[in-house]
Amino acid sequence: MKVDGVKQALSYYRRHGYIAGKVEGFVTTKRPIKADLFGILDVVAVGYGQTIGVQVCTLDDRDIAKHRKKMREAIQPTERDGLIDNKPTVDWLKVNGWIIHLFKSGWSKKENRILDLIEEM
Repeated sequence: MKVDGVKQALSYYRRHGYIAGKVEGFVTTKRPIKADLFGILDVVAVGYGQTIGVQVCTLDDRDIAKHRKKMREAIQPTERDGLIDNKPTVDWLKVNGWIIHLFKSGWSKKENRILDLIEEM
């Protein structure tokens, strides 16, 4: 059974009282390219004094590893006092008060249902 992880994440955070929105989109070129906010986020959820950035992946171990690596290696160049600092994006967001989640979603054959798991980065 195919599960839309972004829809699952939106539903999960909304059920838990957050305002949530999809922040990934497509950049139009000759061939549309999928682009995440800051290179890593698919969903942003806001509520209870928190801002949560969410990267969505499947329950497949290889997919989870790929997304963890993507999140660890993403760089957010920032300029301060004329100097450019290439700080890891996850660290940059966390220093500015964000919580970062890896939202794993998919069909669990073992449990015979859709399973959603959250890992804080």
